Amino acid sequence: MTDLPTRRPRRPITQPPASGQMVRTEHVDLIPAEIAQVLAQLRDVARTKQYALLGRLSIVNIQRPDRVKTIDFRKDGPVLGKIPGTDQLIVTSPWQGLPEKWDSTDEFCPACLAPCDVCNATGKKACEGYKCGGSGKVPGPTEACPRKGCLKLTGKVNLQCALCKGSGNYVPFHDCTMCQGSGKMICSSCRGTKRRPTGIRGGSLNWRDPACETCGGSKFNHKNIPQRIDDFVNARVGSMIALGPIVRFVVESVGGSGDPPQVYDVVADANGQHLVLLLEEDRTGAGAYLIGGVLNLQTRR
Repeated sequence: MTDLPTRRPRRPITQPPASGQMVRTEHVDLIPAEIAQVLAQLRDVARTKQYALLGRLSIVNIQRPDRVKTIDFRKDGPVLGKIPGTDQLIVTSPWQGLPEKWDSTDEFCPACLAPCDVCNATGKKACEGYKCGGSGKVPGPTEACPRKGCLKLTGKVNLQCALCKGSGNYVPFHDCTMCQGSGKMICSSCRGTKRRPTGIRGGSLNWRDPACETCGGSKFNHKNIPQRIDDFVNARVGSMIALGPIVRFVVESVGGSGDPPQVYDVVADANGQHLVLLLEEDRTGAGAYLIGGVLNLQTRR
């Protein structure tokens, strides 16, 4: 990463002392002076571009009292910068709110359906039942040979028995319970519909082709689940809202560079402050800041 142009020497960022920890505060009517000073300095850094571009915030894990909760920004997260030589992050773009989160359903994606190549578009295939293999029959427990003159009726093995070949043991076969003896079962790939989703654009079977735009390659329809900001609020300071404490976050590359995601674990800083995402207001276009915590990069470019 390279530094973006600067207009004047950088001022050190003052970290608010432990007494101003917002992760321990439920509601404060006035913004503490120490925090106001930090925010003023962060605005100054952002305005004069005294940071190196880091990437777009993608996933944020927040420790709540009951469990870790996840904010999924997908491709709509704020763009972050980092002051070189420090752990201080800069949010370079305005707050756009929390996007709806995708979740897969069990419905096939209609945009990438193709004739099922597993069952040759018949909707059925050879039974996969244990020891059936499409025969329609499965072996039962071994028993004494029931042929006349052999073990079951006489108590003696008939070495000339054609059924057990002189072993005295006989394995009966029964109809497979999965296919009811037919040797065929509903194709699990297409669910008997004769068409299956490939996850590739237009239902292509060529894995080199682009992923389906509708399902993103998952092969299933998606449903949108709203993300409620109240689920992640740790403190309210005046009109400001602190989301946190953040224990891990993922940053994706921007500008089509193709770099792998960067994963950061976060611990409390020397003042005992955890990383929080501080919003000036709960509205689109509001300023956003990341303050507190010590970063530990888990994956490197």
